[in-house]
Amino acid sequence: MTRDLFAERLIEFDRDMVRQKKVLLVLDNRAAHHVQPSLTAVTVLLLPPDATSRIQPLDLGIIHSFKACYRRRLVQRLLITIDTPAANAEMAGPSTTWDDLVSADDDTEFAEPFTDEVIVNEVRRCDAEDSDESDADDDLEAPPAAVGTPAAIEYIAALKQLVCTRGLGNEHLGAINKLETAVIGSAFAAQVRITDYLCK
Repeated sequence: MTRDLFAERLIEFDRDMVRQKKVLLVLDNRAAHHVQPSLTAVTVLLLPPDATSRIQPLDLGIIHSFKACYRRRLVQRLLITIDTPAANAEMAGPSTTWDDLVSADDDTEFAEPFTDEVIVNEVRRCDAEDSDESDADDDLEAPPAAVGTPAAIEYIAALKQLVCTRGLGNEHLGAINKLETAVIGSAFAAQVRITDYLCK
């Protein structure tokens, strides 16, 4: 990152924080960080030159725990999506062979062509059945379709993106993270056994 780019981003960040709150920004002693723009909501604190080597083990611990959490979430999502039929089809690849293509017409049954009278009678019969079925369907409401875990995770990711782009606050992001943890946890919940009902 260059000094000009850092100064530009710092000024943008300051403009955003003026509307919200004051911020202390702690930075390492790098040449690109030595800028002096006039900031109102952001205070920049540069660490001493030798502090980076002393706090680096702290960085490694944070990075290690972040990577472990990320890997665990990634594996959980892979395990959830592996159970969906679409994922299985993508992993399996095409199942059509050359012999299938060559023998595609072998199972086709041939029939005599229909006359105009047979076609007209069939269309009239289908129209009568459709009108009877549509009257019966108007009275029944379809139950809402159940949402699977992979779809729910995609919806949650979209909500996270919405919260971040609109700057709605960390409390909303925390609530969405709790919801995501609950959805992923419910996907890995132990299945109830029949003996659980019999042991009462």
